Amino acid sequence: MNISAFEKKVWLKTTPGRVDFIVNGTRFASYRRDCRLTPGFTALYAPNESPIINGGEHDLGVWMDHPDVSGYNCSKESKRIVETGITLRRGPYSVGLLQKCEWYGDNQKLLVSDTRCYSVKAGPSQGAMMDIIHTLTPAGDAPVMVGMTDLDLLKFRLTPALCNGYTSQIINSNGNTGLEGIHNSQAEWVNAMGYLDGETCGLLILDHPYNPYHPSRWAAISNGTISPCPILWGEKNGLITQAVTLRYRLHTYSGYVGSGWCSRLFKEYAREPKRCL
Repeated sequence: MNISAFEKKVWLKTTPGRVDFIVNGTRFASYRRDCRLTPGFTALYAPNESPIINGGEHDLGVWMDHPDVSGYNCSKESKRIVETGITLRRGPYSVGLLQKCEWYGDNQKLLVSDTRCYSVKAGPSQGAMMDIIHTLTPAGDAPVMVGMTDLDLLKFRLTPALCNGYTSQIINSNGNTGLEGIHNSQAEWVNAMGYLDGETCGLLILDHPYNPYHPSRWAAISNGTISPCPILWGEKNGLITQAVTLRYRLHTYSGYVGSGWCSRLFKEYAREPKRCL
């Protein structure tokens, strides 16, 4: 069986409380699934193994949470988002993780059921590609209200080297630049590029056209955290009345890339059918 250069050397490594995604022989992502802590990615790595997401062993760099879900604190520090099941998939071309979580209020009141799909394979420019699909379903018949805050549910905390404004560049599909420039701007994609351990590397985040209120507005704050905001800044202003699915694609890469490269990858993503693992 022939396997192209983009499709080989991808696998999962599991250790207690953690799943590592390996692409092209190097670690691409580490996912925390410790039952005592909120699940999420502690790190994403550039092709040269430099961290591009600022999480660390004891914090998260890509995660889902919110401090006000129908009046309850479901931040990552609250430990109210718990895993109820997980499935890992290993294949010759890609690997994946399917996780089921539940969000709780006081007295074990179930607020939201949360299904997370992550699929990883090798990508262009010596990098890796991850598809993220999150489905949130309100529990029972009552809608869920997500309180208005600076950031939406899904968050990415960039390493300082990707957002310092000196050796880095952040740009969106409309040509807005910098954290202040992309904040509250609608965009199909956001690209963060910087100088990491002697090499130019970056992270491209694509917002799928199937997402509610695409193209989403994006929030960005001074510590390098960015967040697409289809829930908070959509037409329903944080109200979730039925199951909602959010889709994103991440590309890590090595070398300088321009807006044309980002737009081409977005168009490829937009043409693909709906799928999970």
